[in-house]
Amino acid sequence: MNQRDSETKPTSVPLKWLGRLPLRLRITLWVVLIFVIIQITLSFVILLYQRQAIRSSFDAVLAERSADVATDIAGHETFVDSLFLQELATRESESIYIARFSIMLFDPDSEELIAATAQPDQELIDYLTGSLGSVDTEMEFTSITTEKSGPTRVVCGRIVLGNGQEAVLVIGTSDRYSADAIKTVATVLLLIFPIGCISISVAAWLVAGLATRPIEQIQHFAERLDATTLNTDIDLEGEGVEIESLRQELQSAMKRIERTYEEQARVLANISHEVKTPISVVQTEAQVLLMKKPSVGEYRGFVKSTSEEMQRLGKMVESFLLLTRVQKGDSKVKRKVISADDLVLESYEQCQSMARQHNVVLNIVLNESEHEPSILGNADLLCTLVNNLVRNAIRFTPEKESIDLYCDVDEQTVVIGVRDRGPGIPESLLPRLFEPFTQASSERRKGRGTGLGLQIAKGIAELHGGDITVRNLEIGCTFELRIPLAN
Repeated sequence: MNQRDSETKPTSVPLKWLGRLPLRLRITLWVVLIFVIIQITLSFVILLYQRQAIRSSFDAVLAERSADVATDIAGHETFVDSLFLQELATRESESIYIARFSIMLFDPDSEELIAATAQPDQELIDYLTGSLGSVDTEMEFTSITTEKSGPTRVVCGRIVLGNGQEAVLVIGTSDRYSADAIKTVATVLLLIFPIGCISISVAAWLVAGLATRPIEQIQHFAERLDATTLNTDIDLEGEGVEIESLRQELQSAMKRIERTYEEQARVLANISHEVKTPISVVQTEAQVLLMKKPSVGEYRGFVKSTSEEMQRLGKMVESFLLLTRVQKGDSKVKRKVISADDLVLESYEQCQSMARQHNVVLNIVLNESEHEPSILGNADLLCTLVNNLVRNAIRFTPEKESIDLYCDVDEQTVVIGVRDRGPGIPESLLPRLFEPFTQASSERRKGRGTGLGLQIAKGIAELHGGDITVRNLEIGCTFELRIPLAN
């Protein structure tokens, strides 16, 4: 095993395993998977949004309280000491948003502590040292975490004390409220996740059951379906355009299958009749010979008659084999670009002998355009097609009349036509002319055919993406083969 096989094999195994699961379960799993992805994404977005909203709300409250503290400190006329700052901190700590409210005043030039609430956090002081000189009157927010105070939200701003001295006001409060609020949101989202998964699983299972119900009904119907129940109505539960369309398509398919069965039965009956005829002829003549002492001439007549019947039987078997091959649409048929004029010329030469036997004239008219038309196909099959049309016309054309074999181009289509001067085709035969064993009455025929020629021709035309049409004229009729030009 090469490296590529070893890399692709692990990824294909889960897919094969998933394909073995029932359709209803697969639909449920896909819906749950999509829901999980969407829920995780939404939870992440909600958590980020709530975190930002909680932080913004907390900062708004902290900014408001810090502004009040700064106003009180700036308006204090006497020296600001730790006791005064502690009173302010105690007052602000009564807010539900704020805990451990601490206040510190620093000299912006020397960065020495002027006053602070009781027991200031030394780690916080060390963090602020070196940056107090750049603080302006705008309130600046920052978050730090110290070993003593934990997560702390810090506000810094420059103020002027009552004695005219400039100082840097630093207010720090616990950031525990924001952290707890965010944690609460995350906990709620985490609790909602399994509840949502369970709910969507149940809903997806029920919806998948409704979606797959028609398939289950079709499966049960198919288990009971055979040749005797093709005309049974399909009863699918539910309403809707899709269900009705599916019902109609299935009914149409069953009718097509039923017609195919009937056609096969009819063909089998015709085949049995056609095969039985030469056998009966040979058997009858043999019985006649056995009833008397035959002469040499009678033996020769029997041999000749037997040979003719066997030749006819052999041609019929060859026609059956060719018809089967054409009806299968054999993809192994070798195709090449061939000239339409050459095809018509070859058929003309092969049918001349039969035309002379029936004393009819076979005329040929080739394409008159500058460019010789070409088609993509199998030369032998296409020649058989044209020969069948020409020989069929010869059988029905009176003696000393003519048959026109012509080739033309109509836009992107090659047209090969055969026109005879016979009696035409009875209107009753036109709808089923290309069905097997469809033949005119015996008195209008000059030779015995198999009744499969036109169906073989039709199948070869469809195999090459073309079609055959027929129309009656004032005298005779015309068969036209239309097949696409080769690109």
